[in-house]
Amino acid sequence: MFRISEAARFLRISTPTLRMWDKSGKLKAKRTHGNQRWYSKESLLSFLGLGEEEFTQKEQRKKSTKITYLYARVSSYRQKKIG
Repeated sequence: MFRISEAARFLRISTPTLRMWDKSGKLKAKRTHGNQRWYSKESLLSFLGLGEEEFTQKEQRKKSTKITYLYARVSSYRQKKIG
């Protein structure tokens, strides 16, 4: 089960958008006795139209295509401190 902030991160949307979707019925949350919203992984995957296996494959592809960038600044001779 995901809290609303975790579910929003999972779906890559904002928390207010997820609250709006719950209110409109687009993606209903399960409520606790304290009225907190909780989402099951299955309901989120179903909303995305993915099965567990498809999701796992998609995540593995994302991990294998990550690129790391390096930034390095090189000073010129004129910037060298003298003395």
